[in-house]
Amino acid sequence: EAELIAYYRDIATQWYVEPDRRAEFKAILERDGVVESFVSEVRRRDGRRLWVDEHAHVVRDEGGRPLYYEGTVADVTELVEQRQSAESMMKRALSAEADREAMMGRLAHELRGPLATLAGGIDHVSRSLGGEASPEIRAMLDDLGIVAEHGLQVVANMLVRARRNTGRLTPRPAHVDVSGLVAFCARAFAREVLA
Repeated sequence: EAELIAYYRDIATQWYVEPDRRAEFKAILERDGVVESFVSEVRRRDGRRLWVDEHAHVVRDEGGRPLYYEGTVADVTELVEQRQSAESMMKRALSAEADREAMMGRLAHELRGPLATLAGGIDHVSRSLGGEASPEIRAMLDDLGIVAEHGLQVVANMLVRARRNTGRLTPRPAHVDVSGLVAFCARAFAREVLA
């Protein structure tokens, strides 16, 4: 203890990595008379850094004047490093999620145009043929239209999610009709079985 006291002549700059921490420590002691869970990064005599949790109180004379500080210091380096590691992992995960959402938004934006063109083209061909199309062609056009519309719905959902996760949209419940997709799958399955 005496060796440490002799070594640390200027606690603010020799002990604390952030010299202002000493002033904060003293201010709390002067205001409250006690400091609890004061966590700081400090330097050991060999120069290595560690994190400590300090608890202290002011010892006063009979007249109420401060004589010295008394307390404990606990090494909490492992705990602080674990917390920092967890925070860093969380930031990376959130960043990766944001990147994924942005990519999903860009992909949806790129797919929306071609899918809308496809759906419009199928609808145009279907209306142009009118009743002249054979039942097989009519079924194929219907199936293609369902697939294109389903693709547009998936793209719309991707865009909504990307906007919601970037804070540009407030989510609201929506009904999605999957009956067309089910009908398409049933017809496709039936054709495969009957073929």
